[in-house]
Amino acid sequence: MDSDVCARRKIKILPIHDIVTENEIVRSFYFKDNLAAQVEPGQFVMVWVPHTVPPRVDFSLPDQVPMSVSRASDRLFSITVKRCGETTTELFKYEKGDYVGITGPLGKGFSVNGRHLLCVAGGIGAAALFFLVQREREKDVHFILGARTKKELFFERELRNLCTSLCITTDDGLCGTRGFASDVVADVCETHEIDQVMCCGPEIMMYKVFSVCKRLGIPSQFSLERYMYCGLGICGHCSLNGFLVCKDGPVFDAQELEKAADFGMKKVDKTGGKVPIQ
Repeated sequence: MDSDVCARRKIKILPIHDIVTENEIVRSFYFKDNLAAQVEPGQFVMVWVPHTVPPRVDFSLPDQVPMSVSRASDRLFSITVKRCGETTTELFKYEKGDYVGITGPLGKGFSVNGRHLLCVAGGIGAAALFFLVQREREKDVHFILGARTKKELFFERELRNLCTSLCITTDDGLCGTRGFASDVVADVCETHEIDQVMCCGPEIMMYKVFSVCKRLGIPSQFSLERYMYCGLGICGHCSLNGFLVCKDGPVFDAQELEKAADFGMKKVDKTGGKVPIQ
């Protein structure tokens, strides 16, 4: 293993440089480190959130989760986090100056080949694609931003400034088009002559986008989420029909996912058993 790979896989204890509230359940945590110069859109970091035991931090209870990088420039990068479980709830207790562990960047990111791009994001999947948009400002980039409700949307203002067009969908129809992000993919592709699609979000939504792109003959890539305990290809919890999402992904192209029968259908749960994706 070369020195560069070893450096990326070594945990760093970093102070939180800043915290930005994106909405009621989403925050961006900023860090200063040279990781910002190494990471590519679609790659992730493993984030270790030690449990707080007032008035100190207990480092004997490590808990790591994978999180997409949402911004990176100079020596500053951010992860954008949705409060949805024990670890993220713990992280939301942290303040500027508190320390967390970061390992990365890890995995395989997006590979952009088209000139007219469409990014399709559902929920917190907007984080990885927001980073991609920032790196592709010279191209014609269209964005579909989906959320359950208006109050769960984030990055809306920034995306309007960065993208050629922004289409918003919400499940309840209180903002933008009523429905899911996948529902409007075909229309956007045909209207704007899209020649490559990038997608990140709930897997059922991504499978629908995959099916639309296959029907239209448009190359597509998808950032998958699976349980990752190690992020290094050791534990096997992120297995997908012979692939390890942490090493072979998390970004896969449509040709690879054609070979993965469980894509959009089944995943490995916390116990290591396969369960249906709902």
